[in-house]
Amino acid sequence: MATINTPLGKLHYTFKPLYNGRKRINKTIAKENLLLFNSIAIKYDLSYILGWGTLLGAIREHDFIEHDEDTDLIISKESLPKLLTMLWELQHIGFQVCRFERDLVSIMRQNEYIDLYVYAPYTHGILICHNTLFLPAKMLTELIDYSFLDQKFKIPKDYISYLVLEYGQDWQIPVVWAPQELSPLAILYYKLKLRFKHILPSSIINTLSSKRKRESYQDFIKRYNDIDLSNKNTISTL
Repeated sequence: MATINTPLGKLHYTFKPLYNGRKRINKTIAKENLLLFNSIAIKYDLSYILGWGTLLGAIREHDFIEHDEDTDLIISKESLPKLLTMLWELQHIGFQVCRFERDLVSIMRQNEYIDLYVYAPYTHGILICHNTLFLPAKMLTELIDYSFLDQKFKIPKDYISYLVLEYGQDWQIPVVWAPQELSPLAILYYKLKLRFKHILPSSIINTLSSKRKRESYQDFIKRYNDIDLSNKNTISTL
């Protein structure tokens, strides 16, 4: 049993290994989960955006991606206390925390989970999450409303640049990136790796990932500088 310090006290949860290829998304339950989460987020005035594969699916397919496996949301570090407070009420409607890695919170309901990436300032105009994930700060501040699943969600105003950053110029072409069937040995490896990472102190994780962080930042800067400037003016009216 693990513990999260929240503004309302200590919340206990059971860690559950989550890894690429664990399953395919159940769109019906994923929709229920996102709409339930959104209703609580509105109540607590939590600001968040659709991110990663969820944003990609919303823009490209107007739906969850068929071969995806979870829902991805992004918040700022300043919003983390609100999210932690929300966890108590989310538990009352069937969600359970299954992962808490300081800047990544995963909640699950009916075997479908939502990953919430928590981004913090890294350097001028750049945010960081999970030591290796970088994002221009404007992606969390310059937002528009977007219709998805018959509701309005916040997404980056310059969502095309976001998608090009994360998926390249060919982001409109579907690619099955995560294996949906893993060998028992591969599953055991992922579970052991995630459990080991889960118990390590932040200081050790930061030390081990410092080289990877530098390399990831350099790669991010290169990708950001290589974005076709025409993309930054191609913003749809939604």
